[in-house]
Amino acid sequence: MIDHVSIAARDLPRAVEFYKACLEPLGYSVQHQDEEQAIFGADGHWAFAIYPAQGDAPLVGQRGHVAFKSPSQLATHAFH
Repeated sequence: MIDHVSIAARDLPRAVEFYKACLEPLGYSVQHQDEEQAIFGADGHWAFAIYPAQGDAPLVGQRGHVAFKSPSQLATHAFH
């Protein structure tokens, strides 16, 4: 199961407004926000984070990651 996802955005305030509108019907809302990040989720679970892009580098791959939830340390070792 995917635990959380992070992406970069060139215009963080604009991205936050966009994702607020998109994710609200799915039950997600802003769980935490400051000048360096905005994190969406539901019921206290932080599932989707947006960070400001750094410099003029392409957005693809920048600050992006997907984290998987593991049921145990043994399963994590088997994954790796």
